[in-house]
Amino acid sequence: MVRVDAHPCYLLHSRPYRESSLILDVFSFSYGRVALIAKGARSSKSRLKPVLTPFNQLLISWSGRGDLYTLREAETTHTSLPLLGSRLISALYLNELIRDLLHTEDPCEDLYDLYERTLNEIRHGDTIDHSLRLFEKHLLEVMGYALILDHEAVNGAPLEDLLCYRYEINNGPVICDCNNRGAVFRGRDLIAFCNENFESEESLKSSKRLTRLVLSNLISRKEIKSRSLFSVL
Repeated sequence: MVRVDAHPCYLLHSRPYRESSLILDVFSFSYGRVALIAKGARSSKSRLKPVLTPFNQLLISWSGRGDLYTLREAETTHTSLPLLGSRLISALYLNELIRDLLHTEDPCEDLYDLYERTLNEIRHGDTIDHSLRLFEKHLLEVMGYALILDHEAVNGAPLEDLLCYRYEINNGPVICDCNNRGAVFRGRDLIAFCNENFESEESLKSSKRLTRLVLSNLISRKEIKSRSLFSVL
């Protein structure tokens, strides 16, 4: 019998269950992703209904056996203004990535801290694209798929600004002709991403193209839904 009390979590996703309940996918600090049933949470009289919102840290208590636990209590640690527009879509994107890449009940405290920090940057910062690229980069590191951005895959030589490299998913950068098609990146852009330097717009675009390439290979379904929403803004 599992029993957890007042544990810090974020709600990643919810879906209706039966007449008045919800199935929750929550991201917890010490337990990773956890599936919960919130009985009666959809009822207009439920005190949980206004609490169970994404992007605000919650203190959640649950108990039970198996892979679907019962929510006993939830409260907010603080309430922030709702996210809108590109900030909302960016936050939804974080949630999708975590749901796609992190298995249930796989503890990952470093990722929780990264998620919380990135959410704060999305909410208050002016360079959301920078925050998303860094989240993707560090997410891949935490999940064991760190990008190789400082040396060539075949001989280990340091990358050079003026050379071009084909990024091979399982190996890393391999020197190629700059006129080649496909996953070709300039050395200076890979080095900039390694140093988390986004002063160049070209380097920022290159880092987005690289993380999209790698993440698409890791995620089995064809499309990350929140990406398509950016086109309507």
